[in-house]
Amino acid sequence: MRKIVLVPLLFMISILLFGCNSIYEGEPIDVDVLLMDEVIEDGSIEAYIVIPFELTIKDELTEIAYSSASLIYEQNFNTIGQSHRVLTIYFYSSEEAFGNEQNDYGYLTYDVNLNEDNFGLKLQENNLIFDK
Repeated sequence: MRKIVLVPLLFMISILLFGCNSIYEGEPIDVDVLLMDEVIEDGSIEAYIVIPFELTIKDELTEIAYSSASLIYEQNFNTIGQSHRVLTIYFYSSEEAFGNEQNDYGYLTYDVNLNEDNFGLKLQENNLIFDK
C-alpha cells in the first residue's frame, strides 16, 4: 500500500521541482554604494547613503536598502550592544543630491533591539521612493 502512495507522490514532487524557475535570470552582481555620513547619538543612528548608478526597477533599490541596513547594523553591533536604538537610513541618487539635501530615494527606519524578545533589526517604516 505504501508503494502505491509513495510512487505518485515522488512523481508529483519531481514534476514540481523540475518545473520551478528562478525569477531572477541573471547573475548576482556586487554594487558599491557610498556611505556619506553616519551620526550616532544616544538613542539613534542616522546614515546617509548615495547610490551612484542608475536603478532600473524598485526591487534594486529595495535590495540595496535592506542590505545597507544589515551592514550598518553589523558595523555598529558593538556600539549598540543590547540597548534600544532607532536606525534611519536616507538614500540619495548622487553626491550632488546629498549635498543639496534632496532625499530622492527616500528612507528606511528600523527599531534596533526593540525589546528582549526582538533583538536585531525590525523594520518600522519603509518610505523608499522610486519614480522611474
